[in-house]
Amino acid sequence: MANVSKEEAATLRQMIKFHDPEFYFVPTPRLIELVSKGEHPKVKTLPDFIKIMFLNNPPDPVSISSILVLKYINGSIDENNKFLFDNGVLRVIDNTFTIGKEDC
Repeated sequence: MANVSKEEAATLRQMIKFHDPEFYFVPTPRLIELVSKGEHPKVKTLPDFIKIMFLNNPPDPVSISSILVLKYINGSIDENNKFLFDNGVLRVIDNTFTIGKEDC
């Protein structure tokens, strides 16, 4: 499950249900380092275009569907996406809500 409180998860569920906000993902410095080394098994499975986006300076944000965010906060997301989300920051496009810490 995502590193959010029950209250934050409830807020996100309501936000997704009633407003369907646009989310984006930004990798943490740790994930960028893992991508640059290319040794981690989950990083090896990433599409090349995602790796390129992460290695840009600054990294390009990646659009994420609200369905994936909902699965993440509910704890039902697949392991590959969980790994990414655990090593990055998810934000609502207007920056009204953030999941994760940028300095991880």
